[in-house]
Amino acid sequence: KGDTWEGGCRVPSFITNIGATGTHENLFHITDWLPTIYSGILGGDRADLGDIDGINQLEVLEKTSDPLRNEILYDIANFQNTNFTFHVPKEFDWPASFDVGGSFGAAIRINNFKLIVGCS
Repeated sequence: KGDTWEGGCRVPSFITNIGATGTHENLFHITDWLPTIYSGILGGDRADLGDIDGINQLEVLEKTSDPLRNEILYDIANFQNTNFTFHVPKEFDWPASFDVGGSFGAAIRINNFKLIVGCS
């Protein structure tokens, strides 16, 4: 986790009691949870949430709608003009702290294609 490759971005999740079962392969961004729960499940007014990036995907989860997303911006990490070091606490079983200063990375997925630039 923590990189722009599929293993770093694609994670399983689950939701229950929406009247549907099975597996979904549709794109669902973390920002979609708020409007899906607030508007789709609780019946709130989407306008109350203001200008947010999330989409109410309840109908997609219930399999009564076609997928609403065909693209997701995974990350833009720009440390090119910085001197940033990530310090890992000693109690974690991780390698030593690492320097990301001067690095750049970004990834976007459109349908089944993914463009990754920068950090490797």
